[in-house]
Amino acid sequence: MWWKAGSADVLVLQPADDVVALPANADDIVERLGERATLVAAADAGHALLPEQPEAVADALLSWLRGHGR
Repeated sequence: MWWKAGSADVLVLQPADDVVALPANADDIVERLGERATLVAAADAGHALLPEQPEAVADALLSWLRGHGR
């Protein structure tokens, strides 16, 4: 399954108000991947996460990358 990302660590950046890709789906992915997955919920964002919250996306991604030694 593609969403398992092999054996890589995964950042799941979930728009909190997404009605297309529901937050419950992100919870399911994180539960299935266990310690390899990090869930970050982006407040005040729907399915158009990037144009709605570009700074939150950048902050979450950079923070996650820093925490993984990159």
